[in-house]
Amino acid sequence: MPYKFDVLNYHSIKEPELKNHIDRIGIELFAGRDLKAVRL
Repeated sequence: MPYKFDVLNYHSIKEPELKNHIDRIGIELFAGRDLKAVRL
């Protein structure tokens, strides 16, 4: 893959600004039947 990214548990993020950034700009990569969407 030509891109690098971090995988984090969204609910474990404690920085409000990071969560705000993910909510505004995050891209859904996968949404499974039993999994929640993975966002960047």
